[in-house]
Amino acid sequence: MRLEFVSSHDTGDQGSSVAHYGDDILVGTPDGLKVFSRVSKQFKLKEAGKSVEVAQHEGDIFMAHMQDSLVTVLQYSNTATDRLFSFPRETRVVNFLAAHTIHLSVINCDKRQLEIYNRKTGILTGVKLSADTDKLYNNCFTSDGGLLVESYTTEHQLTKYTIENKSDKASLTKEWSLDVGEFAYGIAEAENGLIFLCGMKSKKIYVYDSAGE
Repeated sequence: MRLEFVSSHDTGDQGSSVAHYGDDILVGTPDGLKVFSRVSKQFKLKEAGKSVEVAQHEGDIFMAHMQDSLVTVLQYSNTATDRLFSFPRETRVVNFLAAHTIHLSVINCDKRQLEIYNRKTGILTGVKLSADTDKLYNNCFTSDGGLLVESYTTEHQLTKYTIENKSDKASLTKEWSLDVGEFAYGIAEAENGLIFLCGMKSKKIYVYDSAGE
């Protein structure tokens, strides 16, 4: 596979998530939300003083604010933000956010579980993967509504789950799992179903098909 370079922009900080909103590029950073204008070619800082994660599904933008002892998830627009849910936190680590048509998912590093929010019912469910899961790192929805989760037990693993709603609460069913060999800082799915992982140590991009092969 060949990747073609398009452009690059200096964020001035470690950007951990990206979303597109109109002519702007939204970048989640430890210092706040940085908004890059394709018109002015400049960044503006919003939500200063808060560690911010962003996620996008179609035209909807969501943010996870991590400030003090609370993670708050909101729906974003240029004019207002609507608070959806929140949960407490203890450790100062990134709580990665993922979005899809029905669900939002946030990594809860303290409890080693996923906080899965149903956008239709407004119900939040804490879901643990397994008793021996040592760490949760990242998550990403696939186009079919499946959820990719990077975790660590004895190896760094990427697992695809199906989300089911039973008695208004979310539960996970495993579809497949693979060992990725190292911590992958970024997970994304392309329109053709290919899955991309960014290896933190090797600085390589790993590519898998929709079946994890």
